[in-house]
Amino acid sequence: MSLVGSSNYSGETPAFRMVYLVNSLIGMSVMSLALTYIMQIYNAVQSRNASGLSLDLMSRGTGDAAVLIQAIGLDGQFSAGYNNVSSMAQAMVSMREAHELYPVLFYFRFPEPRYSSSRITFIALDAVSLIRAAIPDGKNAWIKHAASVEQLWGASLSLLKTLEDTLIPGKSHENPCEPSDAERDLWRRRYYKAIETFREAGIETLSAEEQGADAYIAMRKCWNRYVADLASYMAWPMDEIDTAMSGDHADPIYRAVADSHRASHYHHSAQK
Repeated sequence: MSLVGSSNYSGETPAFRMVYLVNSLIGMSVMSLALTYIMQIYNAVQSRNASGLSLDLMSRGTGDAAVLIQAIGLDGQFSAGYNNVSSMAQAMVSMREAHELYPVLFYFRFPEPRYSSSRITFIALDAVSLIRAAIPDGKNAWIKHAASVEQLWGASLSLLKTLEDTLIPGKSHENPCEPSDAERDLWRRRYYKAIETFREAGIETLSAEEQGADAYIAMRKCWNRYVADLASYMAWPMDEIDTAMSGDHADPIYRAVADSHRASHYHHSAQK
């Protein structure tokens, strides 16, 4: 491109004139494509960050999916907050497609964990898991089977699998491993903590708490390992991703689970 418009430099033979022309076309094409790609990347980053900030604000800055559900289901009424769920689902679909087209998007790491893909997908999947495990049959049962809730679950899980297959090949979890006893205990406590949050907002919860906790554990094991792997890959400690239990970081169970995640990540790094 530096030769375009330079009147003192031109080809003298037909062959060199053709080289001159092709060189100019290639230069302009490469520069245009590069600039366009960079602009699209930053648009995708802005969209992802907006989604992360939106989830953080809806959870009142806690990053806790239970607080988010409490906000959209105040007084046990989910009909008004369903629009928020639909918006979350649409944003997650867009985010999934953006990471499919621009894998480098994952590497835009900001100091605030609320902008990380791990935190965003964690909140979304934890919210769906809690809704399906804690809401009983009755007036609010419809939200467990709503299209937007299914869309939020599918898009978030697909995004995690896409990122893991792209960034950490050979570590697929198509058949999720069984959680350890420490993880089960931690997730069970998380469920009980969540239903207390729901009840504070007047949201009816499943009376069979053990059954609900088992359902929550069964759903969480489908996605928790993906989140933990990608968080470790980008040097995010799990207490900044799973903020609902971060207050229990001094608890032996929490430490055991965190150490297990770190050991798994270091083992995989050593293998690579």
